[in-house]
Formats: sequence, structure tokens, C-alpha cells
Amino acid sequence: MALFASHTIQQTRALGMTRSLGQAIGLLKFNNQELSAFLAFHDAVNPHLSLIAQGHPPDRPVSRSDAPTGAATRPVFVETLAGPAAGLYDHVRREVGLVPLVPRERAIAERLIEELEPTGWLGRPVDDALSKICGCSRTDLLAHFATIRGFNPKPGQQFGAETPAAVPPDLVVTREGDGFAVDLNRSSLPVVKVGRTTGMAASDQQMLVAARMVARAVERRNIATLQIAAEIVFRQSAFLREGEGALLPLGLREIAEAVGVHVSTVSRVVAGLRMDTPRGPLGLREFFSGAVSGLDRPVSAVAVRARIAAMIEAEDPAHPASDADLAARLSGDGVSIARRTVAKYRDALRIPTASARRRGSRPGRE
Repeated sequence: MALFASHTIQQTRALGMTRSLGQAIGLLKFNNQELSAFLAFHDAVNPHLSLIAQGHPPDRPVSRSDAPTGAATRPVFVETLAGPAAGLYDHVRREVGLVPLVPRERAIAERLIEELEPTGWLGRPVDDALSKICGCSRTDLLAHFATIRGFNPKPGQQFGAETPAAVPPDLVVTREGDGFAVDLNRSSLPVVKVGRTTGMAASDQQMLVAARMVARAVERRNIATLQIAAEIVFRQSAFLREGEGALLPLGLREIAEAVGVHVSTVSRVVAGLRMDTPRGPLGLREFFSGAVSGLDRPVSAVAVRARIAAMIEAEDPAHPASDADLAARLSGDGVSIARRTVAKYRDALRIPTASARRRGSRPGRE
């Protein structure tokens, strides 16, 4: 038997993901507060990245109008490149001067400023600089750190919980003619700027690349969020005008296909974002609903529940309608629904049964 060697070539297709794209996908699940905290961390550790609060627009705002029909066409601020501020040490001293410090604290701050390198990083570990200033060994300094870390970071909680502050919405929906406009709530979202520097060391160049990746990831997150939210509002505009009874059946896949993204992208965006709408604050999840068979077209389960609540509210208290009666009336209106489904929706609305309502309980949501 003869032995011989052979080579085979096989062509395969695979989807690759860059680090920047992966970071952008991760940001999709963040609401504005979480994204601001993420950016604040990178602002603190990366000297090439800075944030501008609302009210201070970037040097060169960029307008994006690639949102779907019915979407907002207001500017989406993305990274802007500008020259670095002159005088690192003067800038840091000016910032420190805005903080009320006692003389000894100011001396410590001044020593830390002297240890800064041109990149903005400390030239030596913080504990080495502090141990020299405080006149103690590094071991004693670390022991003090351990004591501080052992304190309760939220001591006020032991006095009882207070009403939590209202979380600002992530998006804002406003009436615009016969339709609605969608925009990011920029009061809770800073603008990202990346500095341009030449003649840097390789390590500093990596920090600049990282800053640009963060800015691009935020840009992608904002654009995707606006596109998805605008498409949702466009499809559910009747719901915003008329209420729950006008909510249409809508699934994540429909939005994904309309916008041209994967369904998981839509799922991440709608998971925790909230919008300020003409009907009050609403979560993006509240715009989605399953379908119930109708005479002409499917009706959303939310709309059916609203109709059940309205029928019970308008009934004669002495002769409340049973679940079977409600199912029959809905079927007469073209909505095919079983009695047990009516009972399930009534329970979800926390409305008592007909017999309980006959005994004097008034219908309504608890």
C-alpha cells in the first residue's frame, strides 16, 4: 500500500468583531446615568479624553440625519478633536485652587502636582509620594488606607431611607407638527472630546487610541439608540396620542428589521431606557406588546386589557359583567378572545371577579 501526503483547502466565513465594536455593543445596555459614570471613569484615567456638560456645545457639532422616517434629525454630538490646553501644571493648579483646602492639604496637592509627568500621570506611585509628605513609612500609610476603607461609605443610610431622587429620562419625545420628534436627553449626558497630540511616546499613543475608541463607541451607542427609539415612536404614535387602547402589536424583531440591526441590539437598547413623552415618563419596553387575533388585523394585548378595564368601569354596579360576557362583547367587536384569557387580563389589572364586584367592590387598579 502506497502512502502519500495531500493538502486540502477549505474556505469558511466567520464574523469578526473589533474591540471598538464590542465596546459599542456593551454601551447599548447603559442608560444615560450609567453611561455618564462610565465616561467619568475614563475621563479620570485618560488625559486625552474630556467631557463637556450640557450647556457647553462642542467646537464642531456633527449632525446626523440617517435616522428612519419619523425619527429626529437633531444633531448627534460625536467626538471632536482639538488642540490640548496650554500649560498642564497651570491648569491643574487652577483646578486645585477651586477646591477649599487647608494649608497642609494644599501643600500635599502642590507636591502631587510637582510629581506629574507631561502626560498627566504621576511619575511615582501615590503611596510613595504621600509617605514622604506625611513623614511615615509606606507600611504605616497602607495601614491608614486599610482603616479608611473599613469605614461605611454610606453612613447616612443608618438614619433611615429617604425617597430616592427621580431618575432623569434618557430620551425626550416632543410633538412636532402631526408627528413626534425624539432626541437624547442631553442634560444627563456629557459631550465627549478627544485631544490631538503629536510627538508622543508609544504608551501615550495607546492612551490616545483608547480615548478615540471610547468616543466612537459612545457615538455608535447614541446613533443606535436614537434610530431604535425613533422607529418605536413612529410605529406607536397613535399610542402617544390616544393612550393604551391605541397601542399596536410590536415585537423586537420588527424594529430590528426596520432599523437594520440585530434583534439583540434592540433588546439591549430597550432594556432599561426611559423616555419623557407627552403621556409622561415611559420605559421603551412599554411600547411592545403581543398580539390578539382581531377581525381586520391583530390587536395588542395591552389595548385589549385597556378595553376590558374601560368596559368594567362603565358597567352597572348592580349587574357586573362576567368574564364570559366580556369575551362575548370583545368577540362582537372583532377581537377573538377566550374567557380564560379575559380572566387572565382582568387579574393582571387587579380587578375583582363579577361576583366580588357585585358585593360592592369597585373596579380599578390597586
